[in-house]
Amino acid sequence: MSNEIKYNFSLKYANGKLKNSTDSGNMCISQTESKMISTVQTIGFLAHEALCVCDLTSVGIATFCNLDDTNSVSIGSDIPCTIAAATGDVSIDDFSLLSGVTVTIDGTELVEGVDWTAGVSNDDTATSLAAAITGVASVGGSAITNSITITAMATGIAGNSIAMVSSTASGITLSGSTLTGGSDGFVPFIKLKPLEQYIVRLGTMNLYALAENADVNLQFTIYAD
Repeated sequence: MSNEIKYNFSLKYANGKLKNSTDSGNMCISQTESKMISTVQTIGFLAHEALCVCDLTSVGIATFCNLDDTNSVSIGSDIPCTIAAATGDVSIDDFSLLSGVTVTIDGTELVEGVDWTAGVSNDDTATSLAAAITGVASVGGSAITNSITITAMATGIAGNSIAMVSSTASGITLSGSTLTGGSDGFVPFIKLKPLEQYIVRLGTMNLYALAENADVNLQFTIYAD
């Protein structure tokens, strides 16, 4: 068998005085296995899920189309070694400004003078607040000098939604409004915006997808290599 798959693509660009065009001409690929799958799969947004490749034992050229007009979807691989818990940082910059301040972690309010103490130094204050943060069920806290690291107790992307808020910006600095960096092992290599299409030659059978914000319908065709 030879040249069972034929395709071409063209691109034209015009922006003011800038112009460019690309035409691939006819591209041919030979299959060693006479198989393909063409389907529409609903992809969730809470956790990545395997793409259905049915009885394919190899993958080659594939086309993907995001049928959703609002939300994006990413395609990638499941790589367990990238699983990580979300983290965030709190810096105690001036303990003398923190009397009565409330730090809220994942909805739990921690009030200075009740749950933690602005002590005699930035370092002491960080140690006290870290201990209070550890009392929040969903996270742990550890202090080194005046810096506190907050770590989600569970690994995965869910930890990226854990909020952290301070009632003041004086004397204390938060790394962001939520923890970040949580990963459940999904490593994307394609991101399709709403209604976007993509053609790629795949190099792995380890195929997963994850939608953003809401479920989307992903249309795809995968040809055996």
